[in-house]
Amino acid sequence: MKKIKCFIEQQKVFINLHENTSVTFIFSTNSLYSELITDLKVKWVVDGDTVHAIKGDKLYKIRLTEIDAPERDQPYGAESTRLLKLLLKDGYFNADISVLIDMGGI
Repeated sequence: MKKIKCFIEQQKVFINLHENTSVTFIFSTNSLYSELITDLKVKWVVDGDTVHAIKGDKLYKIRLTEIDAPERDQPYGAESTRLLKLLLKDGYFNADISVLIDMGGI
């Protein structure tokens, strides 16, 4: 099973696709909170910067921070959604969550 690993290092998110390939999303965070969640299973890629994932019986709505991806109905929205689907094509990933927001019932 291939996995994509997301982690924060010096205000960068690295998503390792394969041993020799990585994509870097630059962002900044002031949060002191961080939680590594492993083996998340992709449930649905919403758009170019949002993915819904599950682990056990818990649903996570994950948004890549400081990524200004267009919404699905905006110009290039479909393309950005396809790119995130491609990055997550193996179906499982790890995420270092720096901010948790209670969105009511998630």
